Amino acid sequence: MRFSCGVVAGCLLTVQLAGVARAESWTGFRGPAGDGVSNETGLPLKWSETEGLAWKIPLRGTGNSSPAVTKSRVYLTSSDKATGALLVVAVDRVDGRIVWEKSVGKGTLVAYGPPNLIENRHDPATGSPCADDDERVYAFFGTGDLVCLDRDGNKVWQRNLAEEYGPYDLKFGMASSPRLWGDRLYVACVHKGPSYVLALDKKTGQEVWLTDRNYPALGDAPDAYTSPVVFRQPNRPPQLVVSGCDHTDAYDLADGHRIWFDGNLILPESEYARTVLSAAVGDGVVLASASRSNVCIAIRGDAKGNVANTAYETWKIKGLSDCPTPTIHNGLIYMVKDDGVGAAFDLKSGNELWKKRIGKGGVNASPVVADGRVYFLNLDGTCTVVKEGREFELLAENSLPAGNFYATPAVSNGMIFLRDRSHLYAVGSRATAAK
Repeated sequence: MRFSCGVVAGCLLTVQLAGVARAESWTGFRGPAGDGVSNETGLPLKWSETEGLAWKIPLRGTGNSSPAVTKSRVYLTSSDKATGALLVVAVDRVDGRIVWEKSVGKGTLVAYGPPNLIENRHDPATGSPCADDDERVYAFFGTGDLVCLDRDGNKVWQRNLAEEYGPYDLKFGMASSPRLWGDRLYVACVHKGPSYVLALDKKTGQEVWLTDRNYPALGDAPDAYTSPVVFRQPNRPPQLVVSGCDHTDAYDLADGHRIWFDGNLILPESEYARTVLSAAVGDGVVLASASRSNVCIAIRGDAKGNVANTAYETWKIKGLSDCPTPTIHNGLIYMVKDDGVGAAFDLKSGNELWKKRIGKGGVNASPVVADGRVYFLNLDGTCTVVKEGREFELLAENSLPAGNFYATPAVSNGMIFLRDRSHLYAVGSRATAAK
């Protein structure tokens, strides 16, 4: 396996000038940049199975990938356990009609953890797809299959990263979601085997740069189920931030060189020591946290080099959650633990502002901030809506049929899209969807 930081000529300017996709598009896991924040307004506040839904559709197979939404489509991935088929699905955003469903390969998840801990929450279709308004969709499966399909479901290119760069060695299998930014597709594979961050030309699938991401770590600490996020700051080039293996790193989007890193997320030597939640970014700060470590670190956006135990670390608090990634907006941090206890923190100081039980039961989905609200989705389909702010104010509590809502909501063009393992719900009106 080889690693390089080579740059494809002529791509630098494209990356530096790349911006967020259109406001009405939610191009991948937790939005275009992966920060869980939407600029949408006029979003639905209240709904149920009988009211406030534009449509609901069943899905073939199962999966926990979040929807990627463009101006006309909703894209999902799924896995058919009976046949082993890896599926990419395109849904009409307005009426919920399945436009096409394509099998792009076959395979099962390479995982050796206890089956009872994988059941329902994890399969080859855990990683969320990316899509753009050219109506191309990019799907990465736990088998290593990475595929690009066009608007009509035709294959543009396909690769298998596990075959090309080394097999995966994670207790619960590969689950990272790719990140689409400008003309590049970014993938992070962090585990006990060969670990790396990879940038691809989205049009051709060709490697642009490949950067080593191997660190020494104990037990299962090398295993990361995290996804890369884009950290944007005023007057600074955006950075690609990746967490896992006791470290959080920021990379230059253009050539892959490491700008800064923090190795203070040391996990205990345990068979369940791993990182699930991705880095949280916003308001000039990166929140670095590891699922079972006892620390969450706020890192300044102007960081350089090794920032561990330096002034770039502005504060530390106890770990925030295991699976759900926190969301930063307007100087506040919103989070929810897996047991359903939500909280808000002051970004500047790390002080807790409020703590409340959210809905009933557990939570795996990350909170989404939009329209002055925070949307929390429980596993059972309860979506609790809280007003943004330093004090807790409940606005609504909405219920859908009990299911397995592991996927983080997607927000696009006045609609909210919720996915359980075998259904997709469009919250809002068809009139709104048609705009």
